[in-house]
Amino acid sequence: MHARGTRNKYLKDLFIQWRGLLAAYDEGLMKGDAVLAAAIWRNVFKANEDVDIKGLAQIVSYMRRALKGLDSMPDEKIMQAELLFGSPENEASIVALRSKMMDLPFQKELEKDLSTEKQSR
Repeated sequence: MHARGTRNKYLKDLFIQWRGLLAAYDEGLMKGDAVLAAAIWRNVFKANEDVDIKGLAQIVSYMRRALKGLDSMPDEKIMQAELLFGSPENEASIVALRSKMMDLPFQKELEKDLSTEKQSR
């Protein structure tokens, strides 16, 4: 790319994409695993419908664990690059566990149906 204007346009577009990517990950970190998984799915897997859901869940779990480890680490150790990051594959056993939160929406719906039934009597 020899044209300065073309190069600057591409750099500007790349910078905007980078800011969007960071905003999506920040939103996912704040709003929960489903939002983080959606951001990873869009940005890493290009929104491919054939993505391995368990693999995606392992990446989300890995990111959470890595950030928690970084948060608890002293700044000196980070500045000296004395870090060890595992592999997302190590998260497979955690991802395989059934979350108690999975039944929560169904329990709330059941309670709502029961209270509606009682009121109609």
